[in-house]
Amino acid sequence: MIEVITALLVTYSAPGAISATELAPAIIETANKHNLSPILLTRIILIESKGLPGAFNADTIDHGLLQINERTRAAYGLTDTCVRDWRCNLDAGAKILADMLAMEGSRPCVFNVGPRGRFKKYETACLRYERKLASIN
Repeated sequence: MIEVITALLVTYSAPGAISATELAPAIIETANKHNLSPILLTRIILIESKGLPGAFNADTIDHGLLQINERTRAAYGLTDTCVRDWRCNLDAGAKILADMLAMEGSRPCVFNVGPRGRFKKYETACLRYERKLASIN
């Protein structure tokens, strides 16, 4: 598994990303901790931040590897320091993803469009996100 995750990170990460040799084992450990697929978690990281620990979206105020937004941060009681620290962001983002998948079923787009059945409202966005996930192989 480590070889697959490493290959994905090497292929799809942006310049300046966390090294694959450091990030791959952290992804596997975190995915196992939260009962997630390490490949799914890797793909989401690559879509959300391309592996850049300081990734920031000014439009949505999303931070870090898993682009945790302000509303989600508040709901989970995450500190500003946590969302900006790549290891804490990885763990918190994996917990959020696991919770969302448990609430919404097995649609990974829930991480992008949010909980509470929003993927039904945003079906086009869901399909687009899931195509992006599938394209990382």
